Amino acid sequence: MAMNIIEKLANTIGRTKGQYLKGLDTVFSTTGSHPTANDDSAFIDLELWGADLLSGKEPKTKKEFIRAFRGFVYICAKLNSQTVASQRLRLYVAKKEKTKTYRTIETRPLSSKQKTWIYSRQNLDPWLTKAADVEEITSHVWIDLMKNVNPQHNSRDLKEYTVLYQDLTGECYWWLEKGGLGIPERIWPIPSQFINPVFSDSLDQPIKSYIYNTGATKVEIPEDQIIFFTYPNPNNVFTGFGCVKGIATAVYLREQMDDFEKALFENKARIGGILSPETGVNISKEARKRLKEDFAQQYVGAKKAGQLVIPPVGMKLEKDTMTPGEMNYMEGRFINMEEIALGFDIPPGALTSKGVNLANAKVADYRHSKNGILPRCSRFEDKLNEKFLPLYADNIFCAFDNPVPEDRALVLKEQTERVKSGLSTRDEVRAEQGLEPMGGLADELLVDNRLVPINSLGMGGEADEEEIREFTEKVIKNVKGVLG
Repeated sequence: MAMNIIEKLANTIGRTKGQYLKGLDTVFSTTGSHPTANDDSAFIDLELWGADLLSGKEPKTKKEFIRAFRGFVYICAKLNSQTVASQRLRLYVAKKEKTKTYRTIETRPLSSKQKTWIYSRQNLDPWLTKAADVEEITSHVWIDLMKNVNPQHNSRDLKEYTVLYQDLTGECYWWLEKGGLGIPERIWPIPSQFINPVFSDSLDQPIKSYIYNTGATKVEIPEDQIIFFTYPNPNNVFTGFGCVKGIATAVYLREQMDDFEKALFENKARIGGILSPETGVNISKEARKRLKEDFAQQYVGAKKAGQLVIPPVGMKLEKDTMTPGEMNYMEGRFINMEEIALGFDIPPGALTSKGVNLANAKVADYRHSKNGILPRCSRFEDKLNEKFLPLYADNIFCAFDNPVPEDRALVLKEQTERVKSGLSTRDEVRAEQGLEPMGGLADELLVDNRLVPINSLGMGGEADEEEIREFTEKVIKNVKGVLG
């Protein structure tokens, strides 16, 4: 019986499948401590995990991009990945006939809000243009797989890793562990720093396979078992270009700034002044040494900052002020923060509480959702609709709910006007708001009883007496209904 990829990887390093999975889960984790060289599950080149970040240079490789996942890069990448992971991903079927039913799947009609959102998505046109109707699929093997993707990860984990790896390296890889019928039974996110595509000589199939290589383990994976997510790369259209690579200089400078401030806290004290001898006072070499040692003992270190300094006899304290260079440094910190945040499509206002009120907080949230989260969701669902869902059927597709927050005041105003103008019933609006229908007149279109046909006012030719009579009867009927 043929071994699957997990078993091959395990055998390559002389471990059982269970031991391999234990190590796999540890390495895939971005939280907690990483295994050590003596750990039985430490099968990967562990120098790539927890080592010094940049070592005095800008990040240039996927391994270095992963190492940059800390500090402000961590904050930005985590915000994007967690926000996308919290969005609901739904499965839909494009029906060629409105009355068509299915034996193997369960569906339900779309709400007017869902339908408006789905039909506004240009990337879904291949399914919508020829569909007589669209319904949401509520029961399907793909939905079950996305809930429990493998023994270690769930749906949220998978979505979070997918966005996280793309933000950091520009690439994410899903390995599909397929069953006997060629249908995926498990999904494994593979750390993108350990896998690369193998290119062919034909543009009909540019990528022929993938090489998973940790140094200790090297395995070739067939092309049809990998779903390859990428961000656009102007240097190579077949690979990805991540956020960290685009702002590599800013990431490097941020790390150097952090190291500089760390050194200040650990090795230096800032007392707001300088000790200098008074006029005519000479200090011997031994006295200077003793004074330096006493000063370091009393005032050096972050926990000793801000203490009252009492100058020794014959010494005076001169007030120290921040130099222009130091002020420029502080301003540079904020500029650097903004550059990194914008590189991750995050408005700086979404990451700071300084000068934030409800109005600009909503604006920052809206901008982040529209310019950062929505494109990531669209790219995510496009790849699944292209490579994954055709394994089941060619008339099903997935789509995230709208991640962009609505202007509730505007929505309420539009709903009210639609009811007043007879475009929607009150029950239709209640359904949009998630409320139960009321029935009766709430399910009928209402119009202002003062409205009459334009012809009856003599503004468009002679009025049709039959139309006037029918309209008058409807108005009287509606009025009686309202009055009981």
